[in-house]
Amino acid sequence: MAGQCRPSIDEDALLERLYPRMPTAPRYPTPDFPTIQAELAHKGVTRMLLRQERRTPYR
Repeated sequence: MAGQCRPSIDEDALLERLYPRMPTAPRYPTPDFPTIQAELAHKGVTRMLLRQERRTPYR
C-alpha cells in the first residue's frame, strides 16, 4: 500500500506539538481586595477614586 503511513504518535500528542500551550501571565496585577474593601469603608472614598489611583502606574 504505497502512500499510506501510520502515525507514530497519538492525536493528543500531535495536537500538543502543533499547538503548544503557552503559559499566560496576567496583564495586570491582581487587586488586593481586602485593602480595597478597607479603603472603601472610609467616608468619601469611591470605587472610581480607587480605580483612578491604582490605574495611573499602568498607563
